[in-house]
Amino acid sequence: MATTNNLNMIIVFISTILALAVAARGRTFTVGGDAGWRYGFDHLNHIKDYDLIIGDKLLFKYPPGKHDVVEVSTENYVKCTVPPGAKVLTSGSDIIEFKEAGRRNFICSKDNGRHCREGNMKVYYNVPETYASSRKLVAEKV
Repeated sequence: MATTNNLNMIIVFISTILALAVAARGRTFTVGGDAGWRYGFDHLNHIKDYDLIIGDKLLFKYPPGKHDVVEVSTENYVKCTVPPGAKVLTSGSDIIEFKEAGRRNFICSKDNGRHCREGNMKVYYNVPETYASSRKLVAEKV
């Protein structure tokens, strides 16, 4: 009887560890929902209900050639400008992983920043330091 109980406890322990390992890999959120990263949509307002934590990913879906994704500083985010040497993602299925806490800013640089300025194709995410400190994403217009 004791052996059966020990075996059951081991099975429960291993199952718990496996479940935690799967959860630790993070979730993927699609920017803009099913319609994706697009011109004229309020992406910032849309994401305010996301609960991003370290390990989660963002998926920017869009028709390649029509849009792009560039990670920029807060200053460049506000101005909708791309600094020299910035990495421009153009696959149409770009994945950004949050490996640490903090603010990250993304814009579409198409038409010399017009998509960002006029089409509202800019969004930032502020991931909290710990899961326990905040389950709500901070999203405010700058």
